[in-house]
Amino acid sequence: MTALRAHLTALRDAGRTALGLFVTSGFPDPAGTLDVLSACADAGADFVELGMPFSDPLAEGLPIQRSSARALAHGTTMADAFRTAEAFTRRHPDVPLVLMGYVNPVLQYGAGAFCRDAAQAGASGLILPDLPPDEGDLLDAPADAHGLGMTYLVAPNTPPERVRAVAARSTGFVYAVSSPGLTGGALDASGAIPDYLDRTRALVDEAL
Repeated sequence: MTALRAHLTALRDAGRTALGLFVTSGFPDPAGTLDVLSACADAGADFVELGMPFSDPLAEGLPIQRSSARALAHGTTMADAFRTAEAFTRRHPDVPLVLMGYVNPVLQYGAGAFCRDAAQAGASGLILPDLPPDEGDLLDAPADAHGLGMTYLVAPNTPPERVRAVAARSTGFVYAVSSPGLTGGALDASGAIPDYLDRTRALVDEAL
């Protein structure tokens, strides 16, 4: 069991719902990201997601698109994300940090080298929304070798058998996207989301 999975399992066993908060590396500027992440931890976040800015964040709505564009305009690099992760995990050793981004920069960096450097920077896991579990062999082995929990995604239209397959492959947690499409849109107020989450949670529990 990865450290990230163990952390989240302990919270669930204690009857708590884990709160994770997302911040783009390099936003509002490279020097300010650490303070924003620390404020999240100080306010009670159970884990944080540090976004690795990318020029084509295809799954993101305008807020994250804009934060990525601003970070890239500041010249933010993967090395900056690793430095921020390292500084955060030194300051908040009990709050797991998960790196979130897109697979192309990771593969350009080199899967093994990326996982090594991410772990050395203190990261506990990875979320790559455009990496389907069917292609997980690209990163699962190096991530496992360096103790990084891999998180794969499901959506409301994901068939039950695929939810189980995603759960079986995920070593961090299963990321349940609230609705198909881009992040940052209006949420369905009909009650469909709680039903979807209850259904997905049951399928995930079956697979583990």
